Amino acid sequence: MNNHCFLKVLLVVLVFFLVPTLATAQRNKVKNKQRKVQAQEEKQTKSFLVKNFDSGEVRLNSLSEPTPAVRTQERVPEHRYIIVPKGQPVPNRFSSPEVNILSFRAQPSITRNVLVSPTFPAGVEPDQVLEPTVAVKGNFVFYTANHFAAISTDGGQTFTYVSPRQVFNGTGYTFCCDQVVQYVPQIDMIVWSLQANNYDAQLILYATPENARNNNWRKILFEPSDLNVPRADLDFTDMSFGNNMLYWSTNVFGAVIDNEVVDKSVVVRIPLEGLRTGNPQPRASIRRWGVRLAQNTGDAGYFAAHFDTSTLIVYRWEEMAADPTWKEVTVPSWSHVPLATWGNVRSRVIGATRAGNDLWFTWNADERTPDRPEKYAQVARVNTQNLTLLDSPDLWNNDFRIGLPALTTNSLTNEVGVSYILGRKHHHAVGILTGTRVFFTTAEGGFDAVGSRWGDYLSIRQQYSDAANPQPTGLFAATGYTLTSNSVVQPRFILFSRDQVR
Repeated sequence: MNNHCFLKVLLVVLVFFLVPTLATAQRNKVKNKQRKVQAQEEKQTKSFLVKNFDSGEVRLNSLSEPTPAVRTQERVPEHRYIIVPKGQPVPNRFSSPEVNILSFRAQPSITRNVLVSPTFPAGVEPDQVLEPTVAVKGNFVFYTANHFAAISTDGGQTFTYVSPRQVFNGTGYTFCCDQVVQYVPQIDMIVWSLQANNYDAQLILYATPENARNNNWRKILFEPSDLNVPRADLDFTDMSFGNNMLYWSTNVFGAVIDNEVVDKSVVVRIPLEGLRTGNPQPRASIRRWGVRLAQNTGDAGYFAAHFDTSTLIVYRWEEMAADPTWKEVTVPSWSHVPLATWGNVRSRVIGATRAGNDLWFTWNADERTPDRPEKYAQVARVNTQNLTLLDSPDLWNNDFRIGLPALTTNSLTNEVGVSYILGRKHHHAVGILTGTRVFFTTAEGGFDAVGSRWGDYLSIRQQYSDAANPQPTGLFAATGYTLTSNSVVQPRFILFSRDQVR
């Protein structure tokens, strides 16, 4: 009898301990298989020259909207999103200070903080989904958002409306939404990326500031088949540049590759000299879905995407190399931000930059007990030489949610700047992550953004001098926006630096 009871107890104990162990072993087996598949895909993927893209000159007839206006109240297509698989538990062994957010009214470090309000043609107005980006050379400012663009020639004090819809005239496509802009000092050019309706194509325009003022551009039009992803949707672009290359990326949904329908990203590298001469010669590489390009990338392109919630895939594409290399980087575990709880804040890599031998990547994560009481921006700092994690200096606050962190580096000071939103009422803030951290609000929102769609990204760039050989001025140029209490969008342009707050 006693032996029988003992065997029963032993069986219960074995089941209690053995079943979880077997389940863990099975999960690890599946994960290891995924890693092998990932490694095999990466090894087999070769970059290729893009040969069949459309190119040529673009002349905007005027800075006004075509008549009649094609957009009234159409709904903005929503970016699709892929949930990252859950990774192994990895403890957070790095401490980072809480963000001390200061009032913008007391901060002389912000040398320009203005509302971007060009006169819009009849039937056109800023959408609630804004997603602003900016490029700055001296007093020339080119500002884009989800449904408009604008030029300033007085340093951002006033803006003139530019129609992104005219850009697509003669292409066979119509404009949809997403725009990204960069100023590339090596070739003294504005590079402007725009998305076609229904995710059918992506258009890149490039011009000197003088030609941009006169509405003269050159174009590169990418269709899915050009990028070896036939019948796919192209969405959510990004752009950066290095010493000799422009880098451009897009998420790809429903690509047919080797008779299999897959979701990927495409990273395109274009020699700057090719843009200068009007002979771009882009080279494309199909990679993991959801990559984000590092700003200030130097002698190699760097970009990253999540493998799982404790692993980052970091890519290096050296300028003289045909293909990128990559490495898995273990990071502290994080959890997805539930979509219904905070607009379009999602847990993909959203900010990236290079500062010397450090790569900074950041993404949104859900609150974590007990040290992250609100949704926060998780940060991974990675060494460029061996692609290993240095630390995880998160951006967090006890009382405010922090979202959509955009990063860049000021190459004059080697400081990393950030632009982000905070709190349920969609305030906007900027700051500097390196050295002694400083953060300050630029504008206060009045609308509870929970459950509303108000954008997927912000931007931050360097301001360059107005000279024949443009140099960084030491000022960060950031975009942001707030929503008023009745949900009216208010786009902003900000110039700031550390010097004046020391």
